[in-house]
Amino acid sequence: MTLRTALAANMLAAALIFAACGDDDDGADGGSAATVSITADEQGISAPESVDAGLAEITLENTGEENHEAQLIRVEGNHTHEDVLELLTGEGSQIPDWLVGGGGVGTAEAGETRTVTQVLEPGSYAVIDTGAEEPQSAPLEVTGDPADAELPDAEATVTASEYTFDASGLKSGTNTLLFENAGEELHHLIASPVKDDATPEKVLKFFETEEKSADPFTEGEEGDVETAVLADGEAQVTELELASGKYAFMCFIPDRAGGPPHAAKGMITIEEIQ
Repeated sequence: MTLRTALAANMLAAALIFAACGDDDDGADGGSAATVSITADEQGISAPESVDAGLAEITLENTGEENHEAQLIRVEGNHTHEDVLELLTGEGSQIPDWLVGGGGVGTAEAGETRTVTQVLEPGSYAVIDTGAEEPQSAPLEVTGDPADAELPDAEATVTASEYTFDASGLKSGTNTLLFENAGEELHHLIASPVKDDATPEKVLKFFETEEKSADPFTEGEEGDVETAVLADGEAQVTELELASGKYAFMCFIPDRAGGPPHAAKGMITIEEIQ
């Protein structure tokens, strides 16, 4: 459980690399969507410097031998991608107001390709990869007007808020999922298979004690599926592969003002997938 322990201690360690760019293509709602292509490996990030605002279909291809993640982090003021990287890899516990939002792609395993669809707002972004042995960063500019871009329909929905998840429509297999943040804090979703008798209280107790006999998880970190981090009001359509059984839905991001990760504040729900 070393990854989850690290997540509980580091505010954004669970979701950090993203980039975007591409040509126009037909969106799921008949609109125009940018085809966004990213590759990541242990040597760094391959991504363009700019992309048009609006609906974007974002693909992360992990060509490395380790896990890599994707997170687009929008910043305000005179802050650089190096500032963001220093913040996310440092020991600070607060999330400053100039780190506005993002989205992107959750963890992709070696050789895996993952895709999300979201609306990109104009602004300056940081492309961050903490999956590499040496964390990497790059700048990204999103320019233009997103106009009336809308997300495509999804079969299932998970809504995050303080401090819970509200899930509907999930099933075993590949889920086309609308993940949205209806709260005021940053949130992400980590879904991990658990035993039939697991409860939020048992999951939290295990994190606090790390007693192996009390471990509620059936597959450890190998069974985790996750999303990127979303700020308040943000949403994306992504895919989650879920087997039948019970999952613990968890968020390990802390409040912007600091403090424990949201899981320690009760942001753990048990969902049964059939």
